[in-house]
Amino acid sequence: GESPWGRRDLFKGLYSGFLFPLVCNAPAGGVFFATKDTVKDMFVSKGPILSTLFGIAAGSVPFWLVKQPSEVIKVRSQTKELDGKEWPKISPSDPSSILSLFTGIQSNVAYSFPADMIKFVIYDAAKAKMFGKVAPGPLAAALLGAASNVVSAVAVTPVDVARTRIMAGTAERGNTIRVMTKIARDEGPKALLLGLYPRMARSVVSGGLQFATYEYTKQAAKG
Repeated sequence: GESPWGRRDLFKGLYSGFLFPLVCNAPAGGVFFATKDTVKDMFVSKGPILSTLFGIAAGSVPFWLVKQPSEVIKVRSQTKELDGKEWPKISPSDPSSILSLFTGIQSNVAYSFPADMIKFVIYDAAKAKMFGKVAPGPLAAALLGAASNVVSAVAVTPVDVARTRIMAGTAERGNTIRVMTKIARDEGPKALLLGLYPRMARSVVSGGLQFATYEYTKQAAKG
């Protein structure tokens, strides 16, 4: 068959809708890490795993409240509901138009909590075993972060498939588990792993950058 690399249409609109999420990611990430680390320090006596879980749970909700509108715009742009230049029409007199920007927020929280839980627990455990109480350098943090993020991405890909369809409007709103069950029943279990390899490739890059920046920023803040 024809090689996918020879199809120009395959890469059309590759960066559709990326600008707004790019702008929103910084404050959303700042809110998440500030909340997570504060709550984690409050529960440090509970042990590294439980304190990390409490921190992630506390940080996930404000993170998605900030990020969700940009995520909806991105997904709709990429699925051609919007064309990347046009935003949803928002009217203060129409609450439903504002609420539409939060479509799928439950599925995003349901996705991000286990994803972050797996990622941070693996990262913290590996960092403690390899470096003890010494902060890793940016390269070591990048390698550990990339590996942790790949494991997390593989584990939660079925939830990611469901949440993307909910935000895109191609699956009915509701329980994420119900959507996953419907996809598996109608399209087969393999459909829950669609996009696995691109997600893994993205996770290597994003995980490496995230944790290298995270450790560097923490050390810089401490002076």
